[in-house]
Amino acid sequence: MPSRDTLLSVLQQACRTVSGHPVPPLDEHTDLHTLGLGSLQVMEMLVIVERELGVRLMDTEVAQARTAGELCDVIAACGPAVQMPAARTGRSSAPVSAAGQRPERADVTGTGHGDAPPPAGDRQRGLQAVVDLVRRTRVASPYFALHDGRPGATTVVGERTMTMFSGFDYLGLGSDPEVMRAAKEAIDRYGTTVAASRAASGERPIHRSLESALADFLGAEAAVAFVSGHATNVSVLGHLAGPPDLIVHDALAHNSLVQGAELSGARRRVFPHNDIAFLDELLTMERRHHRRAIVVVEGVYSMDGDLADLPALVALRERHDVMLYVDEAHSIGVLGPAGAGVTDHWGLPASVIDVRMGTLSKALASSGGFIVGDTGLITHLRQTTPGFVYGCGMAPSVAAAAHAALGQLRVRPRLAATARRRAELFRTLARDAGLDTGRSSTGSCVVPVVVGDDGVALELAARLGERGISVCPFVSPAVERGQARLRFFVSARHTDAQIHDAVTATAALLAGTGDATADSPVPQT
Repeated sequence: MPSRDTLLSVLQQACRTVSGHPVPPLDEHTDLHTLGLGSLQVMEMLVIVERELGVRLMDTEVAQARTAGELCDVIAACGPAVQMPAARTGRSSAPVSAAGQRPERADVTGTGHGDAPPPAGDRQRGLQAVVDLVRRTRVASPYFALHDGRPGATTVVGERTMTMFSGFDYLGLGSDPEVMRAAKEAIDRYGTTVAASRAASGERPIHRSLESALADFLGAEAAVAFVSGHATNVSVLGHLAGPPDLIVHDALAHNSLVQGAELSGARRRVFPHNDIAFLDELLTMERRHHRRAIVVVEGVYSMDGDLADLPALVALRERHDVMLYVDEAHSIGVLGPAGAGVTDHWGLPASVIDVRMGTLSKALASSGGFIVGDTGLITHLRQTTPGFVYGCGMAPSVAAAAHAALGQLRVRPRLAATARRRAELFRTLARDAGLDTGRSSTGSCVVPVVVGDDGVALELAARLGERGISVCPFVSPAVERGQARLRFFVSARHTDAQIHDAVTATAALLAGTGDATADSPVPQT
């Protein structure tokens, strides 16, 4: 790594290049905010630094640097940019054209896999901080509570029946008789496991039936199912892109999407949450430098309950020749007249999304993940995605339960509308009571109540638990510091009375009338 003076000189030259005017010599204490650069100019400056020094910088780490010296520390801690040998990846080393043309479909589906380890970060220290915070509070840990019985609007914890707002069985199909019957029949016919990868000897008729039904319901040509929703994003996104490519994802993208982007070895860029104008400018600046670009968003954001602006994203997809990857974990089964997700909600054809991911553990009352798309993409994923090819196939009962839940959604289309109405009631009552529901949007069944302080969130969840209401708190690093919240998942099976009771109790406790904040939730040490 070059000397400190050299790093400062490179930063100064990069700053001069993007700003177009002379820049005074930088020293360790130069405040980066005094350089007069806009956010996009800063990103362009970092591109120059990466190319000059042969390093790969991570946006999340760079964003914490306030001075030129701190930025030098970040650069010095970074390893070299990943360069995968062509013989291993099977990729062409030909440069991207100046026009940044989108590869032909055969090129998209013929991508190899780039092995790039995720960079070291503060995730482990952050998770330990949550554990330490729980230990410092006067309440029991709200995590890993032992729930007994079937999923639904109620749950049993410690032999006590509670109203359940901490699970995402949005349509209430997790204990539906037809869904359970299908799972039991699959065990009787196929056993409890397929005992192999599907490529070896694990393929069963129920797998193909499920995938065919998913593709048909979502208006796609084909589908492929995985054993885990989180692993679907990690393995697929990590497999579709490589070092010559660009992945741009929303700042609030799920952990699985970030992990997949890091695994790919592609250049990773982050745009502010739902900021389409910023994304447009970023793609204008970056797209031409990369073989392929993938924009990654969520249909409904799992922590905030707001929606991605799909029409605007589709316009950018065409303008910049990018692939659009949409995680619909919390939108399929909920959004749209038929519950068919974001395209159903926005009235757009399914083909506007290149890679559409969903989970089976939310509205579809089972476990696992899936991708739907055109036949070429799905064939490629079935034959080459590590998480699919080398993993054991989905258990027959799991696939059968999801297939039956999808069938119930089709014959009972009002389930989705019922879930949305229940969530809208919760949102309206909460806002009328002065609760901060953040960005939660109409159509979403995710309704956060933002309280800010981590300790308050932990104690509030505990106090609600004492009143028979199960809801999980989320604190940093799962959310930004100062944005701690309780996350309510509202389902079609919740009653008006249960919703009224939950909102009333939460508002009363936060106001202090229920003693939720009578004392400091985090003891002084």
